Amino acid sequence: MYNSGYASLNYDGKLLLVSNLKDGIDEFQFPSLEKVQTFTHPIEKNCILQTRLLPSGNLIVTGGDNGFARVFNRISGQLVSEIHHGGRHVPFDHPVMTVRLTCRSSW
Repeated sequence: MYNSGYASLNYDGKLLLVSNLKDGIDEFQFPSLEKVQTFTHPIEKNCILQTRLLPSGNLIVTGGDNGFARVFNRISGQLVSEIHHGGRHVPFDHPVMTVRLTCRSSW
C-alpha cells in the first residue's frame, strides 16, 4: 500500500507528483506510474502538503510541516530554496499546507 497525502499532475498529464507522508515528494511517469525520483525533505508532522509543478516543468513547490515551503529543481533533484512562513502573528512551526502558483509569461 502506498501512503500519500497529496497528488498533482503536471500541465500535460505526463508527470505525477505525490507527497508521500514519509520523506518528501515522489515523481512518477504517468500513466505508467514508474517512479522517477524522490525529492526528500524532513517530515516531522504527518500532514497533507500540497505540491505544484511550474508550467515550465523545471521547479516543484511544496508546502512543509515546519513553517517552510520548499522549491526543488525537478531536473537536478536539488533543493533550490526554502521560503519561510511565519512571524509576528504566525508561529514559526505552523504548517504550510497549501501552495498556489501564479506564472507570468515573461518567466
